[in-house]
Amino acid sequence: MRASLPAIGLALLTAAAGAAPLSAQTGSQCLATLNPFLSNNGGAAGGAVYFDMTVSSAIVLTDVVCNFASTSSGLPVGVDVYLTPGTSVGNEANPAAWNQIGSGSGLGAGQDQRSICTLSVPAIITPGAYGVALVAVGTSHRYTNGNGANQSYSDNFLSLQLGTATNVPFSGSPFSPRVANIELCYNPGNGLFPNFSATPTSGSSPLTVQFTDTSYTSDPGGILNWAWDFDNDGNVDSTQQNPSHTYIAGGSYTVTLLTIDAVNGARTETKNDFVVVDPITVDFTASTTLGAAPLTVQFTDTTAGNPIAWAWDFESDGIVDSTAQNPTWVYATGGTYTVTLQAANGANIASEVKADLITVVGATNNTASADVLEFQFNEPRGQTIANTASTTLAPLSSTVSVANWQGDAGRTGWQGNEPGFGALAAQPAGGVGVSTGFSPNLANVTVMWWQRMQTAPGTALAYNFGGPGAQMRCFTGGVAGTGLWYRGTAIGDIKTIGSVQGAPGVWQHVALSIDDVTGTADWYIDGVLDSSTAFTPGTHVMTNSDFTIGYHTAATSGMGLHYDVDDFRLYGNALTAGDIQLAMMQESPTFSSFGAGCAGPSGGAPSVTSSGGAPRVGNASFTLDVAGMEPGRPAVLALGGLVVAGGALPADVSFLLGTGCQIEVAQDVAGILGNGSGSASLPLGIPNNVLLAGAHLYGQVLVVGSGFSLPFAGALSPAIDINVQL
Repeated sequence: MRASLPAIGLALLTAAAGAAPLSAQTGSQCLATLNPFLSNNGGAAGGAVYFDMTVSSAIVLTDVVCNFASTSSGLPVGVDVYLTPGTSVGNEANPAAWNQIGSGSGLGAGQDQRSICTLSVPAIITPGAYGVALVAVGTSHRYTNGNGANQSYSDNFLSLQLGTATNVPFSGSPFSPRVANIELCYNPGNGLFPNFSATPTSGSSPLTVQFTDTSYTSDPGGILNWAWDFDNDGNVDSTQQNPSHTYIAGGSYTVTLLTIDAVNGARTETKNDFVVVDPITVDFTASTTLGAAPLTVQFTDTTAGNPIAWAWDFESDGIVDSTAQNPTWVYATGGTYTVTLQAANGANIASEVKADLITVVGATNNTASADVLEFQFNEPRGQTIANTASTTLAPLSSTVSVANWQGDAGRTGWQGNEPGFGALAAQPAGGVGVSTGFSPNLANVTVMWWQRMQTAPGTALAYNFGGPGAQMRCFTGGVAGTGLWYRGTAIGDIKTIGSVQGAPGVWQHVALSIDDVTGTADWYIDGVLDSSTAFTPGTHVMTNSDFTIGYHTAATSGMGLHYDVDDFRLYGNALTAGDIQLAMMQESPTFSSFGAGCAGPSGGAPSVTSSGGAPRVGNASFTLDVAGMEPGRPAVLALGGLVVAGGALPADVSFLLGTGCQIEVAQDVAGILGNGSGSASLPLGIPNNVLLAGAHLYGQVLVVGSGFSLPFAGALSPAIDINVQL
């Protein structure tokens, strides 16, 4: 039989509810490890620093001051605080040993500056010895290498012994010794601080829970009374210090503990929805998260806890789009979409929100290409190269760092995927690379390319791809030895076992496939699985402000110093071994444009697109579609096999057609287009002849102007590049 709270206890409970929060207490003090912060090293975004702490008298931790990377200046940052009994040493890779006691947030102040993170709920730490882990949120730690003399700090309450660091919290081998650049700010723990733990806090009904009092009081007489309310109904369910309770019905239960001592009176601790009986954990997967509109996505419910009802919102508009368990949805327009699933099991209701899960972009004509980036390095022109991806997620052209980037033109019989044309050539004098202008934010990803070493680099560092700053990058040489390393993300280093520094002149195909859903990262060399690395699912993000090929922060440490590169592809999903082997067999048939064209009196330059499928060998339906021509004026489509012609192209014809007009292609064949409607289609069926594989055909539309004196006020379309493949 449960008793009502005693009148005095109820009054004290009401009074305590109006007490000032712990963070409002005065007299806080801070213990700093290094002041000022002078880091000489740093970790990855989301990484952790570890140290040991001895607490001589109870404290209330209110703020943690950290040294975060310079990229965090003025942006929101945070830190999660974890403790383990005894020591952090040996527990850095043991997530089960740690208990989170608080989470702080603030604004980054920049590298070697004090970024103050205030805990959302001040944390009470009782006397004892602890290992401490501080996990960076939204940024990365800066720290100092330990030298023995800079690793011990103390005041009247705390003693700190520094420390180690890892790029992934509670995973991998720690970097040691590392001195965290931190300050711990706290108030002395004078007073009564109720708290408790329980095991288990979740399970099937009937659920028996053992509660353990962990309250602290500075009163030498200790705590005198305990009053527990296990189901938030205002009734006392137990007056024992460490009781157990059996929950019969499913649901979420709020638990309150009231404690009383002789000096401080009564204090309470309430933990909302602390015990969940018959829990439901909502989750789901999507068959694809990136593609061109219209994009069909199959959603699969993976909720644990026997759900019986579902409500899906696919477009984050607050409207229920489906109540099926595993629905399909078609995204008709481009954009980035947040998806929400709410599910119920009769006892509990829960939701899962996946922010910016689906990205829908425009489609290109290159349906067989990689969906994000594909550079085949075939264009014998200038410093601008085509991105022939199947979507418009990334810019359709990119910039090469040098004009003479193409090498090995005209090679035949190569064992790889592109007979007869060029590659991104090694430039030992200064390297070569491609700035794509694309800012990735991809969780599932595959990167692949062909490479050929020109000279034996030994252990010379060569970046294969990357971006500015400390973000994601891939490299060989240096600490990578003769293999490849992918690093700079929350999942830590992903390394090959096999060597990619074979004999000079030998082409190798390499691919990295990362599945963030399953937590698997696989390296492939020449289509064969080289190594597989497991990581925590949902923690990988490939991100930086400008994805670069062939270098990281500067071409002087780039891949182009030692290697030729060909057919570089970036996919927004994790490819299988079969997918990779198929992709490396040959390049994709593509249609791309180059040059700006020039506008005529009608106000815009003509455009040329394709239809009827990709320009494959044997595709009799391949068609060129021209639009934007000035109605009533004659137009010519010029087709040819050259865009250089000994340096004569591009040719400036401003004097003839108007300012900015350039002829980009040599005319081998010309066709007159209809001049009535301003648009036309020209069938250009491709013969079924394998010798055409690898051939390029270039084209441009010229519209004759209506003037009677020079210039004739005509117009030119951007040029087109038709890359025929099997």
